[in-house]
Amino acid sequence: MERITKKQVEKLFQHFLKVTGRKPLASFNDVGGYFLEYNGIYGGFIICQMMENGGEATPLGLGRKTSREMWNCLHFALNCIGENR
Repeated sequence: MERITKKQVEKLFQHFLKVTGRKPLASFNDVGGYFLEYNGIYGGFIICQMMENGGEATPLGLGRKTSREMWNCLHFALNCIGENR
């Protein structure tokens, strides 16, 4: 099984946002913007969306995902909407 890198996941996440019409987070004042947070110490990736009150929503739940798990989640979503490259 081939190793999935952080850079590959970030690139796929940007593709996912573009295909689904979601906007990437431009600044922390950008309500509704999505970003991919990574922290290797706490287990990997989590998708976050900025909310009006300055908080964050986590559409995939609070559990972090490894590079492979996030890669698989994003590919699954893209396959469901018929936009996998």
